[in-house]
Amino acid sequence: MTDCRHLRTTPRTILFACGDGNYYVDHLRWFRWRPWKAAGFGLFHQNDCRPSCADGTFHTEWGWLWLRNRDRCTPPGKFVFQHARVRYVGTLLGRHRDAFGHLGCP
Repeated sequence: MTDCRHLRTTPRTILFACGDGNYYVDHLRWFRWRPWKAAGFGLFHQNDCRPSCADGTFHTEWGWLWLRNRDRCTPPGKFVFQHARVRYVGTLLGRHRDAFGHLGCP
């Protein structure tokens, strides 16, 4: 995993839980990649952190990912999407959907 904020164009992996790596998506295939929004499909991995994150179990589910609201970062020329929405094919840790706001620059 190369970063926490998908700075590469059409990344194959995005890490959402930067501090501990307990939530990420890989095997990404992009259907749309525009300067203002992107849409793709991938395999989501999330740690249940039971009894602790160090001893937890990773669960996986395929799902769709939508990114929007691109913003410029420092250094100049770098951009990141600020919002993400996820819809799983089934459920991941009991959820059908997830959303993230204010992803921000690394």
